[in-house]
Amino acid sequence: MIGVISYLVFFTTIAAILAIAVLGLNLQWGNTGLFNGGVAAFFGAGAYATILLGGTPQGEHIGGFEIFYPLALAGGALCAGLLAWMVGLLTLKLRHDYLAIATFGVAVAFESFVRNTSVMTGGALGLRGFERPLEALIENPFLYNILFLLVVVLVLASVYVFLQKLLHAPFGRLLRAIREDETAAQSLGKNPSEVRLTAFIVGSVIMG
Repeated sequence: MIGVISYLVFFTTIAAILAIAVLGLNLQWGNTGLFNGGVAAFFGAGAYATILLGGTPQGEHIGGFEIFYPLALAGGALCAGLLAWMVGLLTLKLRHDYLAIATFGVAVAFESFVRNTSVMTGGALGLRGFERPLEALIENPFLYNILFLLVVVLVLASVYVFLQKLLHAPFGRLLRAIREDETAAQSLGKNPSEVRLTAFIVGSVIMG
């Protein structure tokens, strides 16, 4: 019975983590009309940065700075945001399918970078040997997985509430105005390029 529950807990945790990334994509695509085909790059950048900052040293690997885990999470999100800022400056003048193709190219380039920088990312095998956050403090694996799921669900709920408040604020209405008619929004004195870049960065930070 515990095995079945552990199985369900594992997949529920994965689903909750992916749901956080989907909320970021919804801000970009659903509310701003930015078809981001490079979600994997921003999600991966945040994940790698988090484990490299918060993990333990692993000999030949770069990273393992053992930073306090919430700070490592923030560092991963900032890394994803920095990548989004650089990508956004280069690609957000594109529209629709062209933006999707350009951002998908970023994901392909990121995958190639990961495969060829094994000293940092572990290459095709990924990063191994890193302990999960606070795993040493909770010896029971089943209890740890339950607590980890609760933390992930709490983060998911917090992100959802934050986005609901953001989207019901003037900024959220501006996003939808730009999505529906960018020219009309610009005629009212708004700066669509700046708003699109902001939404792209915020969405990517959430993914990371």
